[in-house]
Amino acid sequence: METFHFIDFLSEYKALLGGVSIALATLIAVYFNYLIEKRVARLRKDEKNASYASAVACELSDNTDNLIDLYLEIQGDNTKAYKINQYQSFQMLAYETLLAEIGNLGSALSFMIVDVYGDLKKLSLRLDAAKQSDIQQEEDYFLQPIQETLVKSLTTSVIVQLYSDHLNGRHYAREVYRKREIWIERALDNFCSYVSESDEEMEFIDLDANPNKDFIKRFPRKEDRQKITTLLETIDRTVKIARRQPKWKASLVFRALAYEIQNTLMYFLNMEKNVYDKTLQQEYSQYLRA
Repeated sequence: METFHFIDFLSEYKALLGGVSIALATLIAVYFNYLIEKRVARLRKDEKNASYASAVACELSDNTDNLIDLYLEIQGDNTKAYKINQYQSFQMLAYETLLAEIGNLGSALSFMIVDVYGDLKKLSLRLDAAKQSDIQQEEDYFLQPIQETLVKSLTTSVIVQLYSDHLNGRHYAREVYRKREIWIERALDNFCSYVSESDEEMEFIDLDANPNKDFIKRFPRKEDRQKITTLLETIDRTVKIARRQPKWKASLVFRALAYEIQNTLMYFLNMEKNVYDKTLQQEYSQYLRA
């Protein structure tokens, strides 16, 4: 009997139940469509931000090369004004064009980018205001800020490029990581060649002198080899840690890595970290243990 009552109920209210079913199916479809559109929008935003980051990283890489050439030119015995003007013409187009978008990379990395470009502008103004004779007579006044800015520029270039890969997703980051390792090694190779050219105490075999020798093996001193090996291992470990983190935390992980890179570059330049940088490195180091 109960079965017949149920059938009668369905027969009597079939129009209503049909309407409810259609409405419920529509709501579910709309909800899932909303989730899909939201995910697509987020992916597009990440891809856009990744492109911004990569453009800035490339520009900073070029500026790093300019800073190296500028330092060596001022340090040399036959400094030429036109070369100084050429090397101090730092690239700013990507930064100035994308300035309104840089905040999308998160506060930790945005700070690094704005900070280094601020130093580049300040350095350029200092050189503009000086005569060639002043530059030659007061080398240290110009060389020290060049090295400080160089460390920031190279560090930020590497960090922002790694974060760009991260924003493109795990599969992309894994696919390009080996290529990124080669790019980073090349940047470090160029940096170490510059240090060995500007500082007689630095022992490093230039790539041109021995193109078949591995990068690590071109450091004659054991402590130098260990320092650069530790840095490369830290970069590898950090990238793997960042892959497991949400974007907000990944930016802090990469910010922590920045201090490790900066510390290594300063080691080869015999530069002392101030107490605030030491404290910040210690504070951020927690993100490298995740």
